[in-house]
Amino acid sequence: MSIDQYFESGEQKQVKGHFSNLVKIANADGNIDDKEKTLLQQLAKSFHITDAEFEEMLQHDSAYDFYPPVMKEDRYRRFINLVKVVVADGKTGEFEMRTLKRLAVGLDLPLLNIERMVKAITEKLNEGTDTETLIEEFDSLIRS
Repeated sequence: MSIDQYFESGEQKQVKGHFSNLVKIANADGNIDDKEKTLLQQLAKSFHITDAEFEEMLQHDSAYDFYPPVMKEDRYRRFINLVKVVVADGKTGEFEMRTLKRLAVGLDLPLLNIERMVKAITEKLNEGTDTETLIEEFDSLIRS
């Protein structure tokens, strides 16, 4: 752990922990392909993660702890981001799903519905639905 990590705010730790989970998902099959890396770079910019931090996190994704958000909308947003990385390369592997399920439990999402939720979110994303609309519809995705 670097000295900077001791002085990060709670929000910074949450963001880096979430990004670390995104890297774990992308790397679950042992390889981060170009599509996954491009998506990770876009997400890193939106999270204000520097290029140096990005490269560090690609190499050491376990160096950051997972801090689940309190607000359900933030947990939904995190899950949607995780799904985007899972489907970025067009393949959903067993290790990616296993990692996604483990993280979904940490986000307090119902484990029995994960595969169905991934399918529904993927369909909505392919239809062009934006993340904020998905968050609004998330409760119905969980229940259906």
